[in-house]
Amino acid sequence: MLMLHSARDERQALITALDNKSESRASVLRRIALGGVVNKRDYNNAYVLTHYFAYLRRNPDDSPDYNLVGFNFWLDDLNRTGDYRSLSRVFLESGEYKDQVKRKK
Repeated sequence: MLMLHSARDERQALITALDNKSESRASVLRRIALGGVVNKRDYNNAYVLTHYFAYLRRNPDDSPDYNLVGFNFWLDDLNRTGDYRSLSRVFLESGEYKDQVKRKK
């Protein structure tokens, strides 16, 4: 597979592949969906959501938040820093998570 250096190069390669019929629309759409920007955005969203489900055992808009402000804060932080370990550490060290662990004992 051809190594591309930018999103612009990738876009042009996909357009060329469609124009010369070396790829179908379905295969191009698959490459877009599995590609960098879309995958990264969806991955980070799922990563934060998984932390809410796994550590806090709740939806991000359930009590005590009742909105997505906290979720959006952590998603923005992850998108800005790319620091997955730090995000996990914050959830593990949260009072809400520690209270859950205490209740299980």
